[in-house]
Amino acid sequence: MPRFADFLIAIAEPLTRPSLIHEYVLTTHSLYAAVSMGLTTDLIVEVLNRMSKVGVPGEIASFIRKATKNYGKVKVILRQNRFWIESQDKAVLEMLARDEVISEAMAGERRVAEAGRALREQYALDLTRETRDAVEEEAKRDRAGARGELPATRPGDAGGAGEAKPGGGGGPAEAKPQKRQYEGYEIQEGEEVVWAFEVEAKQVEKVKQRCLPEGLNFPMLEEYDFKNDKVNPTLAVDLRPEVQLRHYQEKCLSKMFGNGRARSGIVVLPCGAGKTLTGIAAATRIKKSTLVLCKNTLAVEQWAAEFRKWTYLPEHHIAKFTADSKGFFPGNTGVLVSTRGGRAGQGRSRGRARGRAGRRARGRARGQAGRPALTPLPPSPCRPLPAGHLLPDDDGQRGAQG
Repeated sequence: MPRFADFLIAIAEPLTRPSLIHEYVLTTHSLYAAVSMGLTTDLIVEVLNRMSKVGVPGEIASFIRKATKNYGKVKVILRQNRFWIESQDKAVLEMLARDEVISEAMAGERRVAEAGRALREQYALDLTRETRDAVEEEAKRDRAGARGELPATRPGDAGGAGEAKPGGGGGPAEAKPQKRQYEGYEIQEGEEVVWAFEVEAKQVEKVKQRCLPEGLNFPMLEEYDFKNDKVNPTLAVDLRPEVQLRHYQEKCLSKMFGNGRARSGIVVLPCGAGKTLTGIAAATRIKKSTLVLCKNTLAVEQWAAEFRKWTYLPEHHIAKFTADSKGFFPGNTGVLVSTRGGRAGQGRSRGRARGRAGRRARGRARGQAGRPALTPLPPSPCRPLPAGHLLPDDDGQRGAQG
């Protein structure tokens, strides 16, 4: 059933998926991805036990708990162009604050303080509820089958939630405004208290490196609180009403915006699945000036054309910055599409042009922190891009980082 598959895809990596029997493998990285979208260790083990006819073996449950023990407990939050280290576990934050490297990076009051309530992971809760419901439906079917009352078809066998709608993937359809699932995920506070301390923007990468498994072993999630960003001006951009996203595109975006913030991570879709439109949809959700980095000039032209095609953004607000074209959008908001070469090219004249563009960008948003970006998987010089960005891979077809 599609809801079972959705949960398995969220926590494991598919190995083979023929028509009848699908095989998945749990890995450390797949469990990291599950935690990053809001699934907790206990939820993963509980739902697997509900789905399994024989129960989850102890060694698998231990592997899940070990892999997810520390991951996701600490987050880097970009709020009002300032970076905060946040956790529901005050003791963990106090331990991090005592570390020599992290303590030197602390800013502001330089102490752990209460920062409000934890946000509800709405996508994870929806996914868990749907999977539990599917388990219960399957159990009822088994009991009905034992009594000879088995219905002719299973729920979801035809017209299920896992099927693509005609005209999806951005194809033209009837111009009916629609409320997409990810657009309904607004910030909702839960019951748990959240603690946080501020770090200097230029020290964020050092703090993240320090918290990797080879260091303090508290790998951090990254989120951008775009809803409460009053520093960077809002970009008036929306998808055209005739745009219909396919179900898997909406799932990608739901995972990115599942708690009302924008998560940083990697979105992987096959060739021709509509990653460009998925990235544009993410930009329209965040509604901030957006930087798109491409491999070559052809990709720059394609991204600019796709922004014009799928949004109402005026053409003069979509600028192209390449070796041959040094354009920039007027005013304080817009979309800048560039090549990695255009951004980090060689030569004195290109360097001067790049410097002018950088100064103009900083003048519109105080530093890169407030701008979402859509960019190819970056080399080291591109690493300081903010949370909330999507990346196609080098050939522009297979992978995307968000």
